[in-house]
Order: sequence, then structure tokens, then C-alpha cells
Amino acid sequence: EGQGFEVAERNDSGRVQSLLVTGSEAQVSAKDFRTAVGFTSLKSLLFELTPHENGVTISGQGNGHGIGMCQWAAKEMADVGYKYYEILYYFYDGIEIEQYPN
Repeated sequence: EGQGFEVAERNDSGRVQSLLVTGSEAQVSAKDFRTAVGFTSLKSLLFELTPHENGVTISGQGNGHGIGMCQWAAKEMADVGYKYYEILYYFYDGIEIEQYPN
């Protein structure tokens, strides 16, 4: 699938479980791969690898568990200084954040 890596195993929902290092028998867990790439760069394990001349393109969909926001990406964003509302706007398009009357 991809130059350097290929998908070895997917779970029932289609999310990548493990990757095979091309040209070897070595496998890496998809979770470890996503951690290395960065949670904000690879938002979900629901992705495809597409090889091309200069490397590989990783394209995916969803955020984390498939319900909207990846907790690890949100934590990573908070750790580098994003405010809560910036994180929410990043994950959810078309939302408005308002103060709830007390």
C-alpha cells in the first residue's frame, strides 16, 4: 500500500490495527505509528496509505473513536497551549460556543 509501510491488519470497523514494514517481517502497531506521526496529524486509525514517487500520502477520516473528537489529539493540543474553544472549533465544524445562563 505505502512506500515503507503497508496495512497489515484492520479491525471490524476498518481502522488500522497494525502496519507491516515493507520488505521485512517487522510489524508496528497502528497506535504506535499514530503516536509517532502525531495525533493532530493523524486524527484517526481510519486511514489509507497511497504510494507516490516522493513517498506516501496518508489520507483518512474521522477523529479518534469515530464519534468526533480524539481525546489524545485534544490533550496534545492543550499541552502546546491551545485554548478549550480552539480545540472544540478544530474538531467540530459549524459550532458556536456560548455561555449557558445560570
